[in-house]
Amino acid sequence: MAEYRRCPFWHKKVRRYEPRYDATGKKIGEVAIEDVIHPECMGEECELFDPEKKRCSILVITEILKGLSEDIKNKLDNVIYEKAEMLSVVFSTNFQHLQDMIAEYSKKTTELMEKMSKEKEM
Repeated sequence: MAEYRRCPFWHKKVRRYEPRYDATGKKIGEVAIEDVIHPECMGEECELFDPEKKRCSILVITEILKGLSEDIKNKLDNVIYEKAEMLSVVFSTNFQHLQDMIAEYSKKTTELMEKMSKEKEM
């Protein structure tokens, strides 16, 4: 008889619903309950299993995690680059609007000063 063990590495979230009843026994709704279940060990079918040692191997797990961390790092670098690029566009656009507002303010101030100067001469 084969020995079955629960896998400590793989798990799956399962949501089940249990009915709720009031004091009279009438069903008033459901409650969602989330459980984590660990499947039976898959042995050689599992990607964490080391066939030479006939068990899960830390080296196999480390290699998988190293590949995942490189993938995550690359994705994170791309996201950061895109966000920085977007922020630079927003910043330059806002800076341009600020320059335009200052130029308009300067133009209006100059016109007002000229108008006041003309009125003073009269």
